[in-house]
Amino acid sequence: MRTKITVPAAGMSSADWDGVDPDIRERSFWTAREGCYARVQGFRDRCQGIVDGNLSEADALREVRAMLRATGYQPEPGTEGTIQDLNSDARQRLILDTNVAMVRERAYRDSMLGSLAYPAQRLVRIRYSRQPRDWDAR
Repeated sequence: MRTKITVPAAGMSSADWDGVDPDIRERSFWTAREGCYARVQGFRDRCQGIVDGNLSEADALREVRAMLRATGYQPEPGTEGTIQDLNSDARQRLILDTNVAMVRERAYRDSMLGSLAYPAQRLVRIRYSRQPRDWDAR
C-alpha cells in the first residue's frame, strides 16, 4: 500500500481502467470516477490503517464518512444511494475491502516467492476411488 501512488480518476470508470497497463494499475490507488485527490488519498489512508492494523473496518468507515463531509462531497444527481455514490455503505466497503484484499494477496504472493514450494502444487485425493492410482509409482 505504501508504494502505491494516489491517482484521481475523474471520469474514468472501472471498465476504463481495464484498458490501462496492468503495471500502472497495480502501482496506482484510484477510485472509479473520483477526481478529488483529497478524497482518493483519504480512502488510501484508511486502507493503509487497516493493513497496518491501526484501524478496524468500522473505524475506517467512520473516518471515511467524516472525510467525505469535510471535503464537501456531493454525489452526482441520480446516483444518490447507488454504488456510484461515495456516501453509500456499499461503495465505501467495496473500496476498502477490495484494496485491502489486493494488498494482502500481494504480500502473500511476495512471501511465497523464493520459497522452494512456490509455485509447486501437490496432488491430493479428494474422493474415494474404486481403483486408486499409485501416485508414488507413477
